[in-house]
Amino acid sequence: MVSKKYDTGQLLSSLDGMDKATAPDFFYGKLLARLQRGTDNTVLRRKFQPAYALAVLILFLMLNITVLLKEKRPQPAPSNVEAFANAYGLQPVNVYE
Repeated sequence: MVSKKYDTGQLLSSLDGMDKATAPDFFYGKLLARLQRGTDNTVLRRKFQPAYALAVLILFLMLNITVLLKEKRPQPAPSNVEAFANAYGLQPVNVYE
């Protein structure tokens, strides 16, 4: 790692040419008025009204019910003998009957 040594006086003298930042007219007054007024929560209040929350909840429940009703119930997997017989178009024979 290369370390560079800077002269502190040279660094401080490079800041001499800087000017103070200027703010637009009436900036301080507008800033104070906004701070006193507080934050504007009307948008947040509008999003979380009970009517909207209830509509989203009903939509969510309807979607869940639809998915549950449309879900195909898995059928039990056929045994190896049945799968082999079905693959070759044969009739499985039950030896134990």
